[in-house]
Formats: sequence, structure tokens, C-alpha cells
Amino acid sequence: LIENDMWLTPPLLVVIVAFLTGYFYFTSNIDQQAIFDQPIVTEDHLPFNGYTIINESSLDLLVNLRNTENISQQILEIAHNREPRVIRGTPAQEWIGKWNPNQVMKLSEKGTWEVSMQKGSKIFVYANKEKSMARLSQVKFKPIQRTSMTMKKFFERAGNTSSKSYVYFSKDFRDLPPAMLHELEPRGWLLPPALHSPEIEVQENFTANMMWHLWMGSGGVTAQTHYDALHNFFIQLYGHKTFILSPPTAANKLYLYPTNHPSNRQSQVDFTSPNSTLFAHFGEVPGYKITLSPGDVLYLPPYWFHRVIAQDMSISVSQWSDSEETHLFWDYIYNQPLPFETDWQEQEMMVALQVYLQEFQEALFQDQGWIQSNVVQQRFLPLFGDYPKKSNHICHSDSTKWTQFRSSIDEAVIARVEETIEYFETLRKLDKRHGEGVLTLVFAQYVEVLCDAFLKVETINPFLQ
Repeated sequence: LIENDMWLTPPLLVVIVAFLTGYFYFTSNIDQQAIFDQPIVTEDHLPFNGYTIINESSLDLLVNLRNTENISQQILEIAHNREPRVIRGTPAQEWIGKWNPNQVMKLSEKGTWEVSMQKGSKIFVYANKEKSMARLSQVKFKPIQRTSMTMKKFFERAGNTSSKSYVYFSKDFRDLPPAMLHELEPRGWLLPPALHSPEIEVQENFTANMMWHLWMGSGGVTAQTHYDALHNFFIQLYGHKTFILSPPTAANKLYLYPTNHPSNRQSQVDFTSPNSTLFAHFGEVPGYKITLSPGDVLYLPPYWFHRVIAQDMSISVSQWSDSEETHLFWDYIYNQPLPFETDWQEQEMMVALQVYLQEFQEALFQDQGWIQSNVVQQRFLPLFGDYPKKSNHICHSDSTKWTQFRSSIDEAVIARVEETIEYFETLRKLDKRHGEGVLTLVFAQYVEVLCDAFLKVETINPFLQ
């Protein structure tokens, strides 16, 4: 208009503004519809039992990158806000079609690959048999069956919609053939958010480990609700996946397995038939429901819960990178010295650990019953039931000997709590909206890691109760 000497008269301006407003409203609704209004799941998936699905309009999840310059910076700003977002307009759009079943079969090296397989149940619950609680007779878990097959056989199984056998394949990019990885280049537009966080000073040698991972599987395959402590950019390449997202503050309604359990970070609840006696608050879990199409990038902030359901045969990739929280926990909190002596007997260690945890929960939450409410009742009681408290249990003993012992370590305990608590306070600040939920998850992990380090695994449950 300016180049042609056409001035915007008021009537013309009104018409143009009205047109543009309607256009952007319409295109915005098209984008939202593509995300939210696709057929979600067939009834037999039953993924939404227990969730209070929040109206999608109450959380604007969709971001269109209209400026192709500084894409990396735009994505970092999204991650800095610590809210889930579906991002469109990224270079991932150019990856559509490069990894479909035919291309993967063609590019993958000949031979067999290790595949996860389940018959009957679509829900995959990860289990690490190396965890210390795996040795307890009361702990029941079922490792996922693994078998070897060619990629051709895998996709035949994955595409068989009438089969009651479900296959799932995941692999680190470092273990994939170079010819496959070449198809997804360049990948440098996705940067690790933790290295660019203004809230935390990182050590000079902190590199924010970054991992790329491939996911493929049958339609219907469901990952049990869980959280990751990392930044996660999830990219859909083929097929469709539905995510149900819940904020970190939902932790106490999802009843997680303990940190040292084979299925840690995952919910104990059977979503197809939840036990309302064991899991009384499960029905209060908020859930944001979205469906990804090829080319969509989902940003998942650290500690956000997600349940993932493949709508059809699906191929996806993730980029994980260390979060500020993992940096704080493992490089600072975990390395803090503790006010314990190496020559203490088991009973002395147990009393010292009790004093330390009691002092810590009071200082951090101003709540002497925090561990009971957030660790014992949420994680241990559903697994083990009530432990009969005995009057002669060492931690409940009021004998003069143990009263004197507690007094002798009080000063050292308080000093150590004061030095360590500042790192937990930093966790509160990292996530402005959900920091309390993150703090709950990280402190519960801290409690359980300490118990695992200083107590016999069979004494952890009675000790905490």
C-alpha cells in the first residue's frame, strides 16, 4: 500500500483489521483443532480413567514459530517458561517422510534388533531389576519381555491391528546406523535449555548431557504415567500420539513407586481398574490432553507427568538434556557431606538419619509430618501396608542413651541442614508456577536415596513408617 501511495483511510483500515483479525482467529482455531480435536482413542484404551481432563482452552499449548530466524532462541524462550508447548514451524517439518516404516527398513542395517513385546496388555511399565527393592519378596514386578527380530518383522507386527501382541522399539541414536541419522540433519537448532538458564550458576565444566532417542511401536502401545527429570523435546515423525500431561504438583495424587523400586518415577495405579481404597485421591489428577501429528514438536518441562498413547503405528524421536534440577541434585546436594560417622553401628546410624531428616523437613516445609504425608502414605503404604510399630523400635525409644546420642549430634545436624537447604530453596525458584511440586519430588528422592545408602533395604519401610 505504501509503495503504491495508497493511504489507509479509516473505513479501509477497519475492513483490513477486521479481515486480519478473522484470519488469525480462524487459522489459530485450525491449529488448535489439529492438536485437540482428532479422534483420541478407542474405548478399550481406557487411558483417561482418574484424570480430570481440563478444557484445552484453559491452557494455550500451541506455538507457531512464524519467524524462521533465531529458531533456537525462540525455542529456548519457550523452555524457559517451564510450560508444555506444542511447537510448529521448526526444521522438524522437513523430517516428515524421512523416517517412515519403508525408509527405516531400508536404512537400518541388516540383522536383528532387540524389541520389547507384550501380549494382551498395551500398557508398558518399565522395570529395572537392578534397583535395591527388587530383592524384597513383597515387591512384585514383571520385566518387559524382550526378543530379537528384523525390522521387516517388527513393522509387520506393529502394523497388524488385529493382533493382541504389542511391540515397542527404543534405541539411543548412538546405537543406530549412520545412514539413518544422516536423514535427520541438521539437529543443532535444538539447544540444551539448562546451559542458558539465568536462574542458576552452572559449574565451568557442566556440559548438560544431551541424548537423542528413537521410539517406534504398535498402535495402542501406552507408556505408564511417569515423569522425567530432564528437558524433553519430543518430535513426532510418523503416525499420531496422544499425551496426557499433569503438572509436578499432581505427584501426591499419582502414588509413585519409591525411588529404589524397579519401576521408580512411574505411577503405581492401574489406570484400567484403579483401587479407590489404596489410591483415594487418584480421581483428582488434572490432565491436559493433546495429540501430535507428524512434524509436531512437544516441549516437556522437567518433572511434568506424561502418559503416552500411540494412536496408530508410530515413529518418534526425543532429545533429552540435563535440567537445572539434575545439576543441582547430583553436583551439589548429593555431594554435600553428611553429619554421620563411618564407624557408627546400625542403630546409631538409624537414629542419626532420623534426626537429620526430621530437622530437614521442619526447616524446609515447616512440617514435622511431611515425610509421613508425602513419602510414606503416597509411596510405601500402597506397596507394603501399615507396619506394626513396636514399642522397642530404636527410633521410638526414649532411653537415656539415645536421648544423649541425639543431643550430641544436634549441633552438627543443624549446621549441615542450613548449608544444604539453600540448594532446595533454589529448586523452588526454577519453576515459578510448579516449584513446590518439583521440590516435593526432589526431596522425596533425597530422603529415599539417603535411606538406601545408609540402611539395609529391608529396614527402609519400617524406618520411614
